[in-house]
Amino acid sequence: MKHSLQVLSTALVLLGLQGLVPACAAEVRQVPAPVEEIHLQVGQLPSVKLTADILYRILAAEIAAQHGDFIAASQTMLDLSKDTLDPRLAKRAFQMASAGRDMSEALDAAREWVLLAPD
Repeated sequence: MKHSLQVLSTALVLLGLQGLVPACAAEVRQVPAPVEEIHLQVGQLPSVKLTADILYRILAAEIAAQHGDFIAASQTMLDLSKDTLDPRLAKRAFQMASAGRDMSEALDAAREWVLLAPD
């Protein structure tokens, strides 16, 4: 009987620890993604590394504009300009919105362009 209690208590301890191990392992695996640093200097364009995501979004916007989908193209470019703080992308968003005759989107892009490049 004493041996059965030891086996049972050992089993309960192991089962209890087994439940903790995956939880601890899950905490260790959840490492936050690295954040892209944008270096700003007065009077200069932002120093942003051209990542695969940025290149993909630029190409997707340009291809959408070529296919006549100026609204999606402008919104993608405007979102990208806000993410990278690059006034050239805000200018391009303005051009795309103007080509699509979406004055509301063009106004948003123009505001972002002026905000990023006030000169």
